[in-house]
Amino acid sequence: IMPVLGLLMLIQVSIVRRMGYGPLYEFAVTKKIIEPCVDYWWTTLLHVQNYVNPLKVCVPTSWYLAVDLQLYLISPIILFGLLKKPRITYVFICTASLIGIIIIFIQSSLTEISPNYVHINLQMPASFYYTHMRYVPWLIGIILGYILHETTAWRSEVKFGLSRLSKVIVTCGWLFAILCTVEASLYFALTRPLWSLGVAWIIFACVSGYG
Repeated sequence: IMPVLGLLMLIQVSIVRRMGYGPLYEFAVTKKIIEPCVDYWWTTLLHVQNYVNPLKVCVPTSWYLAVDLQLYLISPIILFGLLKKPRITYVFICTASLIGIIIIFIQSSLTEISPNYVHINLQMPASFYYTHMRYVPWLIGIILGYILHETTAWRSEVKFGLSRLSKVIVTCGWLFAILCTVEASLYFALTRPLWSLGVAWIIFACVSGYG
């Protein structure tokens, strides 16, 4: 990926600057794309652009490459732990996932980030690019891969009807999956009513002497 990324950086600082003109082009392209490549090209090549000047990334979409590489470098440690000490590693993964969720909750509360990571002032916050804001789904994927590896024989038995999950587990699993797919709709449907209920309780409690 490095040769392609390097070529894209060269194109941005050489050809792209000559592909348009005007005040909007100056702001959207020169300031946001070309100048970061001139000043911080090395962060992109080292794949640390999601932490070092994350709001001035040379190739804007390359932040994902940095996150992906950083998690890739960590993955052997997790996989080795699952191989040698699976129970301890399971506890570690669950704890790390919980910590990650708490970090995201605190960060979103302090910076007023919406579920789609757009800041209240319509600018993408630096935390959008941080690996520690995105590693929880990766850990879930690691666990899934390990479970699939460990249950290869059992899943073969399921195919031949020799073993089955309980209907309760299967039903709950599908209901949970469906609920997760409509979480955005649930958020937009409930966020204002729940916020209003919270404000209403504050007012009621205060005027009733419980504030």
